[in-house]
Amino acid sequence: MDSEGTAFINPANGYYHEMHTMHDKQKRPITNNFYLYQNEGQSIGTAYLIHGYGGSPIDPTMKNFADAANRNHFDVVAIESHDLSISSEPFQSKARNLININRYRRSIIRGLNESLKNPRLNHSYRICVTHSLSSLAIMENILRSEMTRTKFNDFVFAIPYLFLSPKVSQKKAEFLSRDPSGRTWERFRNMPKINEFKLDGQTYTFPLYASPFENQFLSQFQNLSDRDSRAAQITQIFSAYKLSDRIKDKGAFFIYGTEDNTVDSALHDEFYEILPIVKKSKIMVDGLDHICAQGAEQFCKVIDYIFKNIAEAIKT
Repeated sequence: MDSEGTAFINPANGYYHEMHTMHDKQKRPITNNFYLYQNEGQSIGTAYLIHGYGGSPIDPTMKNFADAANRNHFDVVAIESHDLSISSEPFQSKARNLININRYRRSIIRGLNESLKNPRLNHSYRICVTHSLSSLAIMENILRSEMTRTKFNDFVFAIPYLFLSPKVSQKKAEFLSRDPSGRTWERFRNMPKINEFKLDGQTYTFPLYASPFENQFLSQFQNLSDRDSRAAQITQIFSAYKLSDRIKDKGAFFIYGTEDNTVDSALHDEFYEILPIVKKSKIMVDGLDHICAQGAEQFCKVIDYIFKNIAEAIKT
């Protein structure tokens, strides 16, 4: 129900062929899976799309990926994290304690698990596409979830958000310098900033918290003082989880925008260079911002290029 007591209809229903909702042990919705199918015999694989915090399976970034996947003969699974999506239900009806990176991670795994049972999908080749904060959730799942590592052939990190933005990092440093106990920062990081997002002519509001953007592994990486220390930590993590062997045959595409001022670009560049993945590519899209409000035309060309190259590789 929305704030006026009328039934809330998920707008993503109008774009995808099918929707399925999963619940947690307390019977609260945790994941919506949306499916877009190719005609019988036409599919060459499946693209999984995972929206960002305050995003949607039909936000501009996700819809552009869905369209490109569809054009290049991939089935599509859009995994909607119920508690971090603007289109699952009004944000004011969601519990604050459920808006966090761990529940985000679990919702993605639930969606992947559910999709693997779907006989209409082509399971021969899978591409995982993430945007913004879902890139951090998938990085965590790559570390922690064997299923995430084994079920995907390629990963596309589109305009990823892996570290606190320079603005938030500066705020954190200021708070901690004034109050080393961290109590003032703790209050700030859990204080919502109300944002608005327009989607298909409808305005959605959602609370933006700093806390979901903090993550133990990558926060430690960000807080280390020099590149050598950060490189040593990544090497140690990959060695501990034996990731270099487990993902050596995976492809990883990183897409960044020249107008995305929400991320620490230098740190993301360094993380990309250090990341011990052999088959990786970095693409900088001129004019692209974080939510695909600018630079969309060039962004779509890049997406289409990626899917066409993967499709050609599958067919050969």
